[in-house]
Amino acid sequence: MVSSDPLQALYKTMRMLLDLILSPETLSLSRPFICEGWRFPDLVDHAGAHNL
Repeated sequence: MVSSDPLQALYKTMRMLLDLILSPETLSLSRPFICEGWRFPDLVDHAGAHNL
């Protein structure tokens, strides 16, 4: 993101990330993963290692 104000660019980037995290699609994928993660600890470890 190009901006003459680095703080504004950081704000916009973080806002886009927050919007992505809170989108209905992301939440619908996260809920089952969180609820069922205890059954598949290797999958959780893999996701954490690969930032999924």
